[in-house]
Amino acid sequence: MINLIPPKARKVVTREYWLRVITVWMFLSAFVLLVIAALGIPTFVLMNTLNSTLAGQVDDARTKEDAYKESEKIIKDTNALIRHLKPATAPVRFSELIYELDNIADSGVKLTQFTFQEGDEEKLANVAVAGIASTRVSLSEFRDDVESHPLFESVELPISNLVKDRDITFSMIVSVVKKDI
Repeated sequence: MINLIPPKARKVVTREYWLRVITVWMFLSAFVLLVIAALGIPTFVLMNTLNSTLAGQVDDARTKEDAYKESEKIIKDTNALIRHLKPATAPVRFSELIYELDNIADSGVKLTQFTFQEGDEEKLANVAVAGIASTRVSLSEFRDDVESHPLFESVELPISNLVKDRDITFSMIVSVVKKDI
């Protein structure tokens, strides 16, 4: 095929062709940028709104945290003052417990072993007492006497200790009452 377009006109047509291609690509790029901007503006507005809302909440949380720390300091100071003013409990003297238990025991009960468990502020001190009782009646009387004593709060005597009628080897746990100074 013969090319009837002169070389000068061919250059002009080629330049116009590439100018149109570049113009179309620029319009497409501008359209894509316009779509991105149109979709990004609501997101930008939403993010700014959330940011300002969260900044307000952070300020509120900081003021609440400061108030909480101040309250915590006041409570700690008050608890320290209460600890100083609160009557302390007297320590349980084990020799006193042994003496009282030995006095309560009559001729029918012989105490052979004492094991002490010291209590703290929430728990009572316990004394595990082991011994030999001549009869079941003397053992139950000993238990009742210990329970009625003002120094002791409760007695745990397992029912298995009352199975035999004579020469009973027993063990019981006695809870000690806390005394305020």
